[in-house]
This record gives sequence, C-alpha cells and structure tokens, in this order.
Amino acid sequence: LSDAERRLLSVVLVAVDHEATADANATTLRRTAESFGAQFEVLWGGVTMTVLRVSGAATDQAARAARCALTMRALAPTAVIALATGWGEVAGHGAVGEVIDHAARLLHVAHEEGAPVQDGAVGERPVRLAELTAGLLDARFEIQREASGYVLHGEREVVETARPLLGRSTQCVGRRRELTTLQAVLEECLEEPVARAVLVTGPPGIGKSRLRYEFERLAREAAPALEVWLARGDAVRTGTPFTALAPVLRRTAGIHANDPLPLRRQKLKARLARTVPATRLQGVAEFMGEMIGVSFADEESAVLANARLDPAVMADAMRRAWEDLVAAECEAHPLLFIVEDLQWADQLSVRYLDAALRTQQDRAFMVLGLGRPEVREAFPDLWSERGVQEIRLGPLTRRACEEFARHALGPGLDEALMERLMERSGGNPFFLEELIRAAGSGRGVALPGTVLAMVHARLEALAPEARRVLRAASIYGQTFWRAGLVALLGSGQEGRLPEWLSALTEREIITLQPTSRFATETEYTFRLAQAREAAYAMLTEVDRTLGHRIAAGWLERAGETSAVVLGEHYEQGGAPVRAVNWYLDAARQSLASDDLGGVLARTERALACGASGETRAQLCLLQAQAHQWRGENIDAARAGMEALRALPRDQLSWFVAAGTIALACGRLADSQPLVVLADALRTPPTAPTLRGARAVALALLLAEALHLGLLQLAQELLPLL
Repeated sequence: LSDAERRLLSVVLVAVDHEATADANATTLRRTAESFGAQFEVLWGGVTMTVLRVSGAATDQAARAARCALTMRALAPTAVIALATGWGEVAGHGAVGEVIDHAARLLHVAHEEGAPVQDGAVGERPVRLAELTAGLLDARFEIQREASGYVLHGEREVVETARPLLGRSTQCVGRRRELTTLQAVLEECLEEPVARAVLVTGPPGIGKSRLRYEFERLAREAAPALEVWLARGDAVRTGTPFTALAPVLRRTAGIHANDPLPLRRQKLKARLARTVPATRLQGVAEFMGEMIGVSFADEESAVLANARLDPAVMADAMRRAWEDLVAAECEAHPLLFIVEDLQWADQLSVRYLDAALRTQQDRAFMVLGLGRPEVREAFPDLWSERGVQEIRLGPLTRRACEEFARHALGPGLDEALMERLMERSGGNPFFLEELIRAAGSGRGVALPGTVLAMVHARLEALAPEARRVLRAASIYGQTFWRAGLVALLGSGQEGRLPEWLSALTEREIITLQPTSRFATETEYTFRLAQAREAAYAMLTEVDRTLGHRIAAGWLERAGETSAVVLGEHYEQGGAPVRAVNWYLDAARQSLASDDLGGVLARTERALACGASGETRAQLCLLQAQAHQWRGENIDAARAGMEALRALPRDQLSWFVAAGTIALACGRLADSQPLVVLADALRTPPTAPTLRGARAVALALLLAEALHLGLLQLAQELLPLL
C-alpha cells in the first residue's frame, strides 16, 4: 500500500452571480478563507473553492467551515454557496474526491432553485449544506431541512436546548451523579455564600453540552434570581484577547455588530447601570468598552486617554473594571458564569475569571468550565488556587443507553436492534444519537458518516506509519493477521511492524487475540467497529482495490475456508472473474446449510460480477432451487428455464434443473412446460451414471402431471421410469 490516504475535508463552493464582480470579490473571499485556516482557489466562471482540513474532531471542522461559509455570504449576499464535508485527497492547492462532486451537485441545486426575492430585490441566499455537514453541526447553527436538502441560515450566539432527535427533544440520561455534584456546588455558593469553580472534561460527543443544558435548567428553577452568563471558546480566535469574555458582555448589553458607535455606548452604559454604582459607572463602562470594542472618546476621560498611552496601565485598568463589574453583579444577584469549549478560550479571559474567583470568594459566584481533556494542556494550572473541582465524563452505562434509545424509538424497540445500538455506540452519546437517527429513518444500524467522521479525528492524531498499518488492517475486516499486514505493506516494513502493533494495542485501538483462526499466524482485532470503518474510509481507491486483491491471495494461501470472504475480496479487488467462482462455491455452501437467503445473495453477487456461459447457468440453477424451497414458484420456474437452456444435457445439473422446473410449474398449474419437459426426458442419457438423475426428474414430472389431471401424459411417462 502507498502512503497516500483520504482525509476528511470540508469544501465551500461560492458562485458569484456576475463575473464582473467575481474578481473584486475573489480577493476578499481569499482573505476570509485564509483567516479560517483554509486553502482557496479560483475555479471557473466566478466560482471559487475553499478547502478546510482541521486536526481535531469532525464537528470542529464542520463548524469552522459553516462559519467560513456564513462569513462569505455576508460578503456576497447574492452569491450561491454550497458546503459539503466528506472524504477526499489534498492535491496541490486544491482537493479531489467525492466531497468536491457533492459540493458541486449542491451548488447546481441552489442555482436551479434561484434566489429569493424580497421587496422586489434579490435577497440573501441560504448556504446549501450536505447531509453529513448538517449532522455534524450542533444546535448553535440554524439549519432547515427542505425537500431538496439542507440549508444553513445562520448561527445563534446562545443555545438553550439540545439538538432534537427524530423531531423530538431528548432526555438527559445517565448523568445523575454529575448533575448532583453540580447542584451541590451551586447550593453551597448560594447558601454560604462562596465562590466556586468546577471543570467538566470529556472527549468530543460525550455529552458536555447536554449536561450544561440540563444543569442550567435546574439551576434557574432552584434560584430564579440567578444570572447566567454563557461564554464560549473559539478555535479560530484562540490567541485573540477576550475572545471568550467580550461576546458575553456584548450580548448581555444587547449590542449588535451593526449598531452605530453612539448606540453601542448607550447600550453598554444602560446595562452596567443596572448593577454598577453611579460613582464607578463611567470608569467601568470606558474600560469594559475597550475590552469589547466599544470605544469611548479620549476627550470624555483623561484617565482613559492616559491608559491608552501605556499598555501596562490599560491592562491594569481593564482588570479592575472587570472585577468591579463582577462585584456589582454578585452584590445584586447570584452569578453563574459558564464557559463552553474552554480548551479554546484565550489566556486573558481565563485569567480574568481567576481574578473574579479570587476577589469574590465570599459572594454567590460559580464558574463552570466545560472542555476537552486537552484543556489541561492549554491551561496547566487552571484555577488551581481556587480549589477547582473536576468532573470527568465517561461513556453512558448500558442502562442509560437503553433508556435513551427507547425514549427516541419507542418502548417496542426490537431487542436485536437495541443490542446493535449498544455495541456500535460504545456508550458515546453522539454516536448513539446518530445511530438512532439512522435507524429511525430506515437506514438500519450501519455506521453513519457522522460517526465515522468523528472517529477519524482519533486516527488522524496517530503517526503516519501507524495510520498506514490500520488502513492495511481494515482491508481484512474486523480481524486481521500480522503476516497478512506484511503482504500488504511489503516485506521492508516487517521489522518495525511489531513496534507499531504494540503501540496501537497500548492506545486500545486494536487487541491481540489469544488464539488464531490460522494456526501459525498472530491474530488481532479492532476493538471497535467504528475504528475499523474509519480506517477503511481513509484508503484511496487505488490502495483499496489493490489491497483487497492482495488480501484475497494471502487468505487463500493461509487456508481461508469461507468462499464468500474470498469472493468479496476478489470482487472489491477488481478481479470479478475470480470472484464469480468463489461466490458460486459460497452459494452451494449456503444451499447445503439451508441458508436460502444466502444462496440468493451470493448468486446475485456472482451475476453482477459478469458470470457467463455454464457458470451463469449453474448460478441460475441454484437460484431456482432456493426460490422453490421458499415457495417462490414463478421465480423458480424462470431461473430454472434459464439454467436448462444453457446447461449441457449430459450433466447432472440438467436433470436437477428439469426436476426443479417440474415442481415449480406443477404448483403454478402451468401444464405447457411439463409437456416440453416430457419430450426432453424421453431419450435416456448415454452415461449410465445419469440414469438415476433422469429417473428422479421423471418421477417429479409424473407426480405433477397426476396432480394437474394430465392422465395421458402420466401414462406416457410411467413406462419411462
């Protein structure tokens, strides 16, 4: 296998209506794309392409791509914009793969629909979204499902409820202990009073936001006077000062980006006046204004003018103004300050919250931070001097998963489906939701693209060689063998392979099995199906095809006994002729074990691979036999006739086909084929070994002739037995 791999990409295509304005817009759009860490390329006819590839969770990449698309729409409101997330390869300055094709199809759909008209003028167009992108975006994004697909209208600053599931609100299950802890901390803050900090950590999709929604709801019920301020870290603006704090203050004051400066000043002072004493109001407003981008004039304040001359003085004044504001708020009412995505918060915001916890230690003040485990890398001493209490979220218990699934899909949920949901979700709430969404829409429990995209981030964090080993392993399926990997990776990699396998075992991605199906081979398995399927999705088409062909050859040499496994590998390996013979053997094995559905599935696969001649006839005969035993006599007669026409008369199969047709046509009360068969069976075969087969076919034909009342035909057949 090569070093090439497919990656999860997000692609934004923008088509500007008039080429005359396209060149002018291209420069601005390029700057926008680059500010989001994306590659930008001008394609054709006013169409531009932005490609984002972000390390980390797939939800992060989708959210960043959505914000990029919305920013571009603000720059070109009448442009047609499409956003797709999917698999592709980065090539040069662009990308190739199905994700590009998907985005192009979405762009075409948007063009066909035309632009909305408002007050006689062309209005702002929504962003057309791919289904996978829509599934990765959380409730912050305003997404609407239409007959032609998904559209993105905008992003909310504050989200009060969790994303609905199958059109219904979801329950918060399995988090009673965590909620009890949070409620106890808040109760202590209110009753003492005292300032406290709590940190909730967990990997993406584990349910941190859902826990926040539920705790906030319970907190407001317990303390109606409680003021809740919600902040959020931003992956794109991590290094920008006050990225977390500034939006909270602007939102609390009702300040909008398009408000004129005098109105923004007025709104800020009006909000601060609710709690800040009049003697401090002007000073707090001026320096909070510096924090949130609402500048006051130098002429209004000599203190402000002097501070602008010295960064150290400005920093000190802003911190004191912040502390005064929090003190005033805590004096007026209890304050709960929540920071989501804390791992992306800026250093100044975190420091200011630490200062507030220190200065308000005797006030009803609680800070709740929610972030991924890497928050400890970003802020090693996070609020350590404030006695921060950490809650680590783990997977949901089986009982909690069952409760959640039954609430979403109904109490009559099939136990087999329930078992599959439990197995494939691994207790991850996001995975469970997506699997339930797929099952509820009739797509079964195959892993949705959203789940694969999320697992991809974990694999992408591995070293390139470890990913290459996993890609090779995924070709074999859930189970693989060390020697099989050598066949795919090349003997030059054999020396370091044990090292990579050991590392992947330590990372709990694969597991060494105590026994092996092949006696002399070391066997491994993927711990989770999601990891295997995500690794498989990273294979390029060339590597996937070549890999399956090599794997089929190795499995044959190793002694693989499953014909269907070998058939599938050869089919996916671009060797359909070899696949046909293995599928034929697999169909015979299925018939021998009375797996009639398996017979039909294997024969269809073989026919789809281009089976012809006598092999095709043998497949049709197997189909006829399976249909006959299933009582599907029309299909049995059709397949049997096709087999009979192509099979040589001096073969056992010909007589088996004749008997099968006789049974099917007799049950259909179709006498004409019985007469034709009687003529064909009158002449005995030349080979003595086939006389018994002829006798069986004649006996079946005679029985059906009597059943239909064809007495003359029966009298003619009787002497032939």
